[in-house]
Amino acid sequence: MRAFLCSGLAVAVCAGLVLSSIGQAPVAGKDDKDVLQPLEKLVKAFNARDAKSLAAAWSEKGEYLSEDTGERLEGRAAIEKDYAETFSKAKEIRLEVDINKIRRIGADVASIEGIARVIRPKETISKSQFVALLVKENGVWLIDSVRESRLAEPDSNAAFIEELNWLNGIWQHKDGDTEVTLECDEVANGNFRAHKFQIKSKGEIVHQGTQIIGWDPAKKQLRSWVFSSDGSFGEGFMERKDIQWFIRVSGVLPSGEKSAATQIITRKDGNSFTWQVIDRHMGTQVLPNVAEVTMTKVTVATPKKGG
Repeated sequence: MRAFLCSGLAVAVCAGLVLSSIGQAPVAGKDDKDVLQPLEKLVKAFNARDAKSLAAAWSEKGEYLSEDTGERLEGRAAIEKDYAETFSKAKEIRLEVDINKIRRIGADVASIEGIARVIRPKETISKSQFVALLVKENGVWLIDSVRESRLAEPDSNAAFIEELNWLNGIWQHKDGDTEVTLECDEVANGNFRAHKFQIKSKGEIVHQGTQIIGWDPAKKQLRSWVFSSDGSFGEGFMERKDIQWFIRVSGVLPSGEKSAATQIITRKDGNSFTWQVIDRHMGTQVLPNVAEVTMTKVTVATPKKGG
């Protein structure tokens, strides 16, 4: 399996237009959307594990070069072969990228610079920086070359929770006289996340609390802790399945009774997600599921990693 499919740019290029899924906006203007189209096709094909469609986004003589190892792939056929090998060996792998710069070199040539992330369950996220050269052939933009170099991994667990960075900001849900607000941000140098929630009814706060999310290196899993204004608290484990996050929570109510439930967060796009609670129990009593609600982003937070 070629290194760049696990940690680098073809991966980055494949991930190109996952921009909406990580909440980052490209520096491109509206006139650059055509240049980004092959990247959009690539990420869809990658998530579908379709090596042939991925390779089709490259020019016939497309070239990949790792500046760290000197490894080189030449031609669409070689690129397709490597993607096929990667998909056959990797059960779960996801690609995301931030676009830093798009430059028009001519009417039929453009370059794209950015940062790529390769995400695998229970492994540190691999990062690389890349420069991709795109060419227009017969009116269609294709990737002609990619150069990438791996970025050093920080000595922390921040990389394990980066997949939740799209939540950064303030979210709201309104239903009649009821208003739910959720404020999300990174804390402690990005090693943890703090999600502050508040529920108002007729303008009065009726419930509020804080959820802390972090990586448990012993269990190799995302964990969640919740503390509420009524004195209840709980903890749970998070698991991701594509665009959904499942949090199985067990807690203690103010009365001392035990409680349990499963929270489901489903990402819809860069500006909305749904939230639902199912499998609710209080002591030995089974409670009905909470109806699904849609949270909409109203502002983008500025990370306070030193907090």
